[in-house]
Amino acid sequence: MFKIYYYELRRLLVNKFFLCLLLITAFYSYQTMSGEIILGIADTAPFSGWSYGVYLAKVLPLLLVSLLFFISFLYLRKELQVKVLTQTAPFSASVYRLIKTSAITSAFILISLVPIAISSWFYAAYFHLGPSLEQAAACLYTLVPAAVFTLGLGLLLGRLQPLLIYACMAAALVLDALPISFDLYGLRFLSSYPLTLKRLDPIFQIPLEQLIQRLLLICAGLLMVLAASHLKNSASAQ
Repeated sequence: MFKIYYYELRRLLVNKFFLCLLLITAFYSYQTMSGEIILGIADTAPFSGWSYGVYLAKVLPLLLVSLLFFISFLYLRKELQVKVLTQTAPFSASVYRLIKTSAITSAFILISLVPIAISSWFYAAYFHLGPSLEQAAACLYTLVPAAVFTLGLGLLLGRLQPLLIYACMAAALVLDALPISFDLYGLRFLSSYPLTLKRLDPIFQIPLEQLIQRLLLICAGLLMVLAASHLKNSASAQ
């Protein structure tokens, strides 16, 4: 089982498109950190949870495009050839899908470590600070709900029509520029809420309604993962 997981992960990581995404993410992360974030966001310190959350929210579209890119590998023509080989594996198709989803998740975590590593280096070099609990909380607030939601959406859209995954990639890049209230990345909340507290550099604390919204995103993503799995099982039954 581990050999198949390693093989699937290697397929995702060892290709020129992943390398391009990696370099673009690293460059944009550094530019964002050294440009806007170093000044602080909404009257907060550049190393506060609020500024760090905005930093991750700005990089998040590229990370989600990478996640959707990984999901698109499931629906390439070459995947049909690989499926013939994997059908000989001594476990069910549902277990194999779980392995592939785990490989996609692992690849996303690896590329997400790029902006995190750059920010850690930046804070250590310029402020002589290490990671903080506020930054960890901001990371959980921004990355996890958006990633789970996008994973479920990508798997479901890919099952219905693989081309929709590429449309979803484009939407991920322009979502925050659209005049809609859907704050998938949390950018609007993180950049505006500290100003309402009327205190200089307030502590990073998320209101209950925001936590509920992020939990709903996670639940919606998990439901879409289950729906995609059900559709695959239905297709297999046919």
